[in-house]
Amino acid sequence: MAPLPLANTEIVQFFREWLDTFSGYVREVDFASARPLFHPDVLAFGTHNDVIPGLDQWVTTQWNNVWPKTTDFRFVLDQVSILASPRRHDGDGGRAVDEHGLPS
Repeated sequence: MAPLPLANTEIVQFFREWLDTFSGYVREVDFASARPLFHPDVLAFGTHNDVIPGLDQWVTTQWNNVWPKTTDFRFVLDQVSILASPRRHDGDGGRAVDEHGLPS
């Protein structure tokens, strides 16, 4: 079996910064700043649900219940693995994306 496709340094740095930003919002219980990081129709998972459809439901069932009870939340960034397709295409009909995974 082929190894998983690890992202290049630039993509890894982008997502580590994103994770660090998000964890800061969790620590500050700052829902308003965290919401724009996610698509409104995101599929999420959490402590209280297996799969949570949509950002509003995720905020209601997970963020409201967990964030206020968490202290010093952080991702262990040096242990995070970032994977990226070497073809630089997203999953929507093969459209090309830029180095950050955004449509080009």
